[in-house]
Amino acid sequence: KTCRASLGNKRCGIDLAQFRVGGVAASPVNSQKLTDDTRTEALDHFTGGTLTFTSGACTGLSMEVKAYAPGRIELLLPMPRTVMDGDTYTMTAGCDREIETCNDRFGNVLNFRGEPFVPDPAVTAMPAS
Repeated sequence: KTCRASLGNKRCGIDLAQFRVGGVAASPVNSQKLTDDTRTEALDHFTGGTLTFTSGACTGLSMEVKAYAPGRIELLLPMPRTVMDGDTYTMTAGCDREIETCNDRFGNVLNFRGEPFVPDPAVTAMPAS
């Protein structure tokens, strides 16, 4: 039922550049959690996306975003080096592979590669007689 394409690949067709933002880490809690009060996108907008550091000790390193809430970012794993206040990054929106996200966030439902309206076989199966 979920999409089989990877966000941004040829089958998906999304240009990730238009869903990428830049930011500055402020008051990192640790190398896995950071804040950026300028990030005001909707809850989970970046969950499943990628954050790449563009300055500081982690320059060039990327990590999947585990959870996103406006102003707060939690990475899937801690970064191998210390994240400092003022380190810059780029972050790309995430996709949970659901048709609603494909439509609402990316406007890309025509390229959705899943079958969300096919009934679950467990629901439609006839009981044994």
